[in-house]
Amino acid sequence: FSQKLGATGNSQRLEIELFLKKMNESASKFPWLSSSSFVSFSQAIQDHPGAFHYFLRAGTETLSGTLPVSLDISQIQTGYRLDLFPLLHALESCKPFLVLLLESDKARLFVGQGDALKELREALPNSDLKVHADDSRVGWSHHIQGNIAHRSEAYWRELERQTAEWLNRLHIGDIVIGCRKELWGHASREFASLDKEYIVAFSPLQSFEASEHEVMSAVEQSLKQMRVARSSTLETEQSHGRSVTGMASVLAALENGEASALIMTHDMGGDLMECDGCGRSQPADRKICMFCDGTGLHRVLPEALLATRALLSDAKVWAQQETTQPVRALLRY
Repeated sequence: FSQKLGATGNSQRLEIELFLKKMNESASKFPWLSSSSFVSFSQAIQDHPGAFHYFLRAGTETLSGTLPVSLDISQIQTGYRLDLFPLLHALESCKPFLVLLLESDKARLFVGQGDALKELREALPNSDLKVHADDSRVGWSHHIQGNIAHRSEAYWRELERQTAEWLNRLHIGDIVIGCRKELWGHASREFASLDKEYIVAFSPLQSFEASEHEVMSAVEQSLKQMRVARSSTLETEQSHGRSVTGMASVLAALENGEASALIMTHDMGGDLMECDGCGRSQPADRKICMFCDGTGLHRVLPEALLATRALLSDAKVWAQQETTQPVRALLRY
């Protein structure tokens, strides 16, 4: 099941009631659903109507949870096969990111995930340079000017170092920087050494002391720009020949550690077979493993198999709605 509601107030309450009714109608097709686990799942939907909810069962094992997505999803799905695509889109939306607010002598750092944002207070240094700049009692000497310039450079270096430290500590690759237009030229040069693929500056807020909610509202457009930038990067890399297509070639690239990213569409075709003995995959029409002659073969969904292989080889996984090839792998070299 998946859901993302956009309505508020009474409209949202009615939408939740309708959603739960549809969910119960769909769930009645599956007799193995226990009433207790399903009731708690229904309660989670009512408690967090703006989230992505999932409920999975395999044998006697049940897995359910909630993801704080920022994508516009409004749907319900049930079936005997797990559809990875809504989950992949939700997980992509839930990737953590940093938001850095800058002023010439102070900074604020936030960590975000989905549609939630939390400030990391006391995380960054502040430098009270503005006090010196406003002091006009006497004329400035070259020595004093040089001292302020040195302190300013040291402050920016320390700010960049600590920001990079937080990115590494939290395993975050995306950072959004917000500052005044006249400050962005200097800031973009200082933070270029972070070597992050997506650094986007958004329009400054009315106040540097804005609330977490106000900052999140301002940063939403930049997050959308990041997703567009990712799609553009994928299209560029695909068009430049740094990729392989077809199930066999993609699997080989993933198993050999040659793939940096896996791109899948919704139409992946039929199942594959995986050998219990050697773990290698092969076409679904085989009864004996083509690699070790073993007979212990079991069916697997191609998207589940490819996604697992990609995660094990530290490759990124992308789900695209439209592409000329059902499956493609971008190569590391």
